[in-house]
Amino acid sequence: MAEVTESPGSIIRRCRDRKGLTLEELALDITSSVPHLSAIERDVRTPSEEIIEALAERLGLTEEELLTVYAGFGMLPPIFKQFVRNNIRKVVEVLQPFIVEK
Repeated sequence: MAEVTESPGSIIRRCRDRKGLTLEELALDITSSVPHLSAIERDVRTPSEEIIEALAERLGLTEEELLTVYAGFGMLPPIFKQFVRNNIRKVVEVLQPFIVEK
């Protein structure tokens, strides 16, 4: 059985750390609040389409990559379900590095 080993929020946090950004700096850059971004990084909240777009741009990812990670965790907002249906191969490709065979 395969499972994804890293949550969407922890991937966002790791990317933020690699860019050398504090939570406060990233929140300001994407016009969000620190509590909201913190909740996203803790997987308590799922980001809106606008926040996903801003996060992707600031962290050097594509929106497709972020949406795919959320899809793999079953945390995809309803608005993005069509994206997954249309891009299932890409979903698997993007998640592959985070999957471990058990």
